[in-house]
Amino acid sequence: MKKKTKIYDFRKVSMEVEIGVFKEVDLRRPLANAIHKNTEDIGIDEVARKIFKQETVEISDEDAAVIVLMLKHLKMQLVIAAKQALIKMLEDK
Repeated sequence: MKKKTKIYDFRKVSMEVEIGVFKEVDLRRPLANAIHKNTEDIGIDEVARKIFKQETVEISDEDAAVIVLMLKHLKMQLVIAAKQALIKMLEDK
């Protein structure tokens, strides 16, 4: 059975940069580094490398759920606003 996937563009994450002011921000590098530093799973590490290197990346719903869980438990490696924007993007179906 084929895994359900979605294509993400982490160069264009809508993030609140000031109260009520949203801007598209490139979060590929900080996201990929946060995932890489916090996983022991080679498959998730591969996803992190793709996020770092590619403009867009296809991620399975299963891997997206793992990344969301990881983001929710990160301490201050990513700014809270960035974490919230990434979680929203990954959880939107």
